[in-house]
Amino acid sequence: MEQRVDLSDAYDVAISYFDSREYRSAMLVLEPLVTAHEDCPSEIKFLYYYSYYLKVQRFKAHKKAKPGMLVGNLMLAESDLTQIRTNLEKQVERLDGFLLYILGLVLIDQDHMEKAREVLVRSVELYPCNWSAWKALGTACPDQHTAGSLALPDHFMAKFFRAHVLVEFHQPEQSMEILQELDGDFPESMATIATTAMAHNHMHDYEMAQELFEKLLEKNPNIIDYMDVYSNILYVKEDSMSLMLLARRLADEDPYRPETCCVIGNYYSFRGQHDKAVIYFQRALKINQNYLPAWTLMGHEFVELKNPPAAIEAYRKAVAINPSDYRAWYGLGQTYELVNMPYYAIHYYSKAVALRPKDARMWNAIGHCYGSNAVSQIESAIRCFERALPYDKECVALRQLAYHHKTLGETNKQHYDQAAKYYQMIWEQSQEQGETPRSDATEALNFLAEYHKSSGDLHTSHEYFTKLLDFGHLEHREGAKASLRELQDMLGMGSALSPSQSPRDMVHSPGGSAPR
Repeated sequence: MEQRVDLSDAYDVAISYFDSREYRSAMLVLEPLVTAHEDCPSEIKFLYYYSYYLKVQRFKAHKKAKPGMLVGNLMLAESDLTQIRTNLEKQVERLDGFLLYILGLVLIDQDHMEKAREVLVRSVELYPCNWSAWKALGTACPDQHTAGSLALPDHFMAKFFRAHVLVEFHQPEQSMEILQELDGDFPESMATIATTAMAHNHMHDYEMAQELFEKLLEKNPNIIDYMDVYSNILYVKEDSMSLMLLARRLADEDPYRPETCCVIGNYYSFRGQHDKAVIYFQRALKINQNYLPAWTLMGHEFVELKNPPAAIEAYRKAVAINPSDYRAWYGLGQTYELVNMPYYAIHYYSKAVALRPKDARMWNAIGHCYGSNAVSQIESAIRCFERALPYDKECVALRQLAYHHKTLGETNKQHYDQAAKYYQMIWEQSQEQGETPRSDATEALNFLAEYHKSSGDLHTSHEYFTKLLDFGHLEHREGAKASLRELQDMLGMGSALSPSQSPRDMVHSPGGSAPR
């Protein structure tokens, strides 16, 4: 009885230290009990080993700020992690789900991913409702194929895990199917709402994502999780007032959360104060050196500050933490493109497009590099823009395809025909949606008119030149008038042209002359 009271008192003292983030003190209070009693209660073992693990993580984070002592410090931290692992593996058959979770964390830290997955699957089998273990299991999976091959327990938490992993690996459409099922089982669940909002953000459906994040805030006005993603959406939508209010609320709620620093950094970035934005992203990284959004966003800020070396370093840190972060790979490509190193840019853009094969921006970026004067691989550029075309809502790929086929069409009839096809699409979209700029519509009309004229379809050419009078600028209208007079003369000689003979053919026929 006396021993049980001692254990209880020690546990209460250790909990107080743990809540105060004094992990070393919590560990020292419990160490004699854990080493002296093999039958020590599981909750005491968990608190001891978890305090030990967090103490090591804090030590690593603090010492990394002193590069001169980095090697020795990391060796000392690795020794502590090995000690935790050795102690837990000795009794692995008797460990509960929570102690297996700590062992899984250590294995991830030591880059033993396969073993970590095995241990964490056992952890969630023993206690399926530990979401932290599920998230650690997701971290141990390098790709969606690995995550999908795991033998998970038949539990509703496995559905949440699959939805989470699909979003993390940029497959939001598949995630939505699971989330709809979960929404039926757990209506108005905050976890479901948050993951659905993340999925819509990945699909660039910012309106719906913002609506869901606002719904989340209505259910929990004090929430800080996911607010960094919400601030990105407000930034993209240029909602400065909402971004300012969000930054102010989080600063009042908890200024020492990395999410708070990230939101404030986004606010300063939106205002064009990039130096201040960098300060807040660095502050977020002091709190959590593995906080991925801060590295990526800081890279963006260094690009704005015209500091490519610092931007490259930040993006490299981001991809080292999470190789699936397509934004960081894309940022590396952009930065190398800015410093006129297109082959490096193509390499990093290719990494991004492998993660986001349905993102038009990635394909357009690679196509732009291939089409640049420094690389000049037009055929490769065309293939990239063709891959972008089905997903390109801004018509960037369509305009580039028309331009490159037009360029190659000067010496190749097949490319000339393809250019006409894409210019026709530009013109039709400008008519139906009104989204294509007037200059593009004018260019399309001018090309189509000349194309049909050279192909012998004079009536269609006449139609496009007539439209050019309404849509073109002054110089285009003057040219259209001259071309219409020429076409009228050509149409007047009707019988002189056979149906299969075009004006271009006449120029190159024996005895032929250019029409006036």
